[in-house]
Parts: sequence; structure tokens; C-alpha cells
Amino acid sequence: MDALLIFAIDFDGVIVEERYPAIGPLLPGAKETILWLYGEGHWIIINSCRTGMEKQEMVEFLRDQGIPFHTANQNLPHRIEMYGNDCRKIGADVYIDDRSVFSEGIDWMDIRSRLERRLGVERCGERDGRPCVSAR
Repeated sequence: MDALLIFAIDFDGVIVEERYPAIGPLLPGAKETILWLYGEGHWIIINSCRTGMEKQEMVEFLRDQGIPFHTANQNLPHRIEMYGNDCRKIGADVYIDDRSVFSEGIDWMDIRSRLERRLGVERCGERDGRPCVSAR
């Protein structure tokens, strides 16, 4: 798949353990998966209910942890320009949220596996022992 996707990723209960208003520890695999998506050129929006100081603390936490993202709680600038506004709903191709009707809990290994299938990534040695090659 060559098209870049927009990922809206919730913070509390998804990237970190749910401890709102405090910030819990990172969930296993969250950072690695987000780094992989960002490194492949996909757009990352942190989609959280946090506002004001709580949002600033979240942004600082993500930066301190080395977790890259493009925006937090707002649409991407090129989408705002295209549509002429920044509507309340975050526009994305993929939403990763623990409150989804389809969520049975956040398991980043499962999320990574599903995303690899969706993006057409072949795992190392999956077919014939060849080395890993990026889908891009």
C-alpha cells in the first residue's frame, strides 16, 4: 500500500495505562508501533479528551518519551485548509481507541499485526526466510 493514512490514536487507556487525570505508564508496544507508523510516513494525531494543562502535560510526556505525532486534538493543517475549518471530529482513516465497540482491550501486538496486514507488510521470513522489507 503506497497511500499514507491518518491515524487518530487515543491517549489514556491506549498509549498509557488509564490513570486519568494522572498519566499512567506506557502500554507495551505502543511507542514501537507509533514509531513504526510515523517512520513509514503516516500521519499521527493524538486524539484525547485532555484540554488545557492536562493536554500540555500529555504533549510533554509524549515528547519526553520520544513518541512522534503531528497534532494533538486537532485536524491536520492540510485538511483544515482543504475543508476550510477544523471541525470538532478528528478526521482519520484509522482510529485506535479503547472505547470502540470493536475493542476488547488494547493489545499493541495485535494492533501491530492487524496494521501490518492492512498495510501489506510481510513479516521477516514469513514466506521463504527472506530478510524484512518495508512495504514502502
